[in-house]
Amino acid sequence: MGAGNTLSTFTKSSQAGEVSSAVPMTRQQKINNTPVLTSLRHPKETRSDLAFILNTVGKLWLAGVTINWSKLYPRDRPQRVPLPTYPFERQRYWIEPQSQFAAEIPQKQGKKPDIADWFYVPSWKQSPLINSVNLILQSSWLLFIDESDIGTKIAARLQKEGQEVITVKIGDKFTKDSNTYTVNPEKEKDYDNLIKSLQNLEKIPNKIIHFWGIESEIDRKLDCYSLLYLTKALDRQHVNSSISLTVVSDRIYEVTGAEKLQPEKATVLGLVKVIPQEYRHINCRNIDLDLSQNNPQLIKSLFAELTIQSPNIAIAYRHKQRWVQIFEPIFLPKINAANLRQKGVYLITGGLGNIGLLLASFLAKKFKAKLILIGRSGLPERSQWSEILENKVLPNLLCKTNKELMPQAKIVADNFHVMKQVNDELDAARKKITREAERLKNKSKKEKILSGLTKSKYVLLKNQEDLKESEQEKLQEIERIAPVLRKMHGLKEKLRNIFETNKNWSEGLLNLADWLKDIFEYFPKSFGTIKRWIGEIIAYFDEGTTQGVVAGINNKLKLIKRRAFGFRNFDNFQLRSLLTWHFAS
Repeated sequence: MGAGNTLSTFTKSSQAGEVSSAVPMTRQQKINNTPVLTSLRHPKETRSDLAFILNTVGKLWLAGVTINWSKLYPRDRPQRVPLPTYPFERQRYWIEPQSQFAAEIPQKQGKKPDIADWFYVPSWKQSPLINSVNLILQSSWLLFIDESDIGTKIAARLQKEGQEVITVKIGDKFTKDSNTYTVNPEKEKDYDNLIKSLQNLEKIPNKIIHFWGIESEIDRKLDCYSLLYLTKALDRQHVNSSISLTVVSDRIYEVTGAEKLQPEKATVLGLVKVIPQEYRHINCRNIDLDLSQNNPQLIKSLFAELTIQSPNIAIAYRHKQRWVQIFEPIFLPKINAANLRQKGVYLITGGLGNIGLLLASFLAKKFKAKLILIGRSGLPERSQWSEILENKVLPNLLCKTNKELMPQAKIVADNFHVMKQVNDELDAARKKITREAERLKNKSKKEKILSGLTKSKYVLLKNQEDLKESEQEKLQEIERIAPVLRKMHGLKEKLRNIFETNKNWSEGLLNLADWLKDIFEYFPKSFGTIKRWIGEIIAYFDEGTTQGVVAGINNKLKLIKRRAFGFRNFDNFQLRSLLTWHFAS
């Protein structure tokens, strides 16, 4: 077809329509399968004309059309290029060789519908012993060797195979002697020095073997800390090359049931599982031995294990047998809810974490339980209590706990607490002006300011409409001598008016936002607090907590504090409190 795609489109529609009604089925199928090609590109296509026509020629050749190649390349002398006898379909049909560990890799399955089938328990499966292989490629090995001869024998075997071996021993301080280092396991800086030294020598290892887990004399906690310090040192020195880290231990798994276990050594297992998750370039596994058994083939088997890549994280050698850890499904029936009592008391350790709060929420809703939640984060230092109470900052943790245990409840910041912080900043400004006046050298000006600020605290903090005539005159005097206090007092009264007159959150939010525009210079602390807790503050306009009963209780408490001031005898204090509460006018 000629230029464009009008004729080709018409031809295709004819194939699908009119031709099919007049032609037998087999003939019709041939017509429908006939390619329709154009010789020139559409004007809107961006390919070159030469590329387009060559593509069309190629499709014609594929369709069986004989091409006169001499006419296509009249001036060129083409060379013959042999091509494969099959098309490039980009699919492999080769049968891959099976790895000896393929059977040990669990197959992924879909989600099981019954939650009772979701659980697994660790188990052990016997596996064929590993055959020793010849190490063709040279690798750099870093061995943390113990006082026994196991690490030493493995190091000698590796050196015999032509591998580059660097050993690290336990000592009092960091030292270096040829390819042997000494580090103090308790000093994290020694590990930094070790990795820095290896970097300077361009000997960063790609295989690390940690034998300190079989040491009998070393402090048990240093097994774990040694791995932790080593990993942190690799990270701090920006070592990103691929590393295989193998931890060799002694009797931390119960495999056959006959072992005399050393569970205090099992702390290393946490790091073996976590390190590869935090650092993708570090691959970890654990090989557990039983050195109480007489196994003359142990060194040979261990060497073979260390020189191969295994998908198993946990491997154990008992007698002359190799075991790998697997996880087998276990059916857990539904627990009997009768074990949980209505209104019972339950203590949850880690109760302020996500899982702990989830369990606490379930117990609170379902059984109306009394809960004791224990978390790792304790109370603030006693020296900080006054600051926390002064700023009225509700801890985020408390908000989170309230939302989990009482999802329907709203957290409301009462206007009393907001106004208290504003009043505190206003009084702080008054004190600051007083201190500045006391330092003035102009005696008349000094006396005028100090006289005006005398007994000014409650005049500034009291609601303006509740001021007596003499107090109103005092307020005017204060505002004349201290324009800053006049401005701050006006802003304080404006905020109080917002709380008293706005009855819904949208109206309150607009007025509060307008008030915030003017206050930062005068009330910086209040500005920050209100911005942080804006949601809880505007909730007050819909869920006001300061109603008559609450206000009355607050006033009674204030009166008790005033009348009981100075009482040290608890009985007298209690009696005065009761009299005040029940009989005071």
